[in-house]
Amino acid sequence: MKGDTVNVRRSVRVKTKNPPHCLEITPPSSEKLVSVMRLSDLSTEDDDSGHCKMNHYDKKIDSLMNAVGCLKSEVKMQRGERQMAKRFLEERKEELEEVAHELAETEHENTVLRHNIERMKEEKDYTILQKKHLQQEKECLMSKLVEAEMDGAAAAKQVMALKDTIGKL
Repeated sequence: MKGDTVNVRRSVRVKTKNPPHCLEITPPSSEKLVSVMRLSDLSTEDDDSGHCKMNHYDKKIDSLMNAVGCLKSEVKMQRGERQMAKRFLEERKEELEEVAHELAETEHENTVLRHNIERMKEEKDYTILQKKHLQQEKECLMSKLVEAEMDGAAAAKQVMALKDTIGKL
């Protein structure tokens, strides 16, 4: 049995394994009337069921091809979504690394600034202590100066009294 190959679609070939149908034509005898042959005379029930099966298989193949096409496009779309998600995550990772680097720099700067502020406070406290100490020394010197002036005035009185006493003698 030799099968016929039929192109159902561009990408699908179907080979049938049915025996070829032959139409035997006998020449009309003069005694018989010439009958007109119709298209329905050429087809048999086997042909009809074969064509029906072929149509059924064609429909099944079409639906399967559509399903495969849908699945392929869905896989392609999911791949694209995964690639976009991967790129998004990589970008966020880079941004996170940049922010972490900036945070480390900021923390270092804050530490340096705190150290400088503490040093300035210590210098300020030292300056305040120096001012207080200088103020105390100034007050001490002023009180000694006043005391020395009072002693000098008392000594001057005594010198004057001594001169008066010597002048009387």
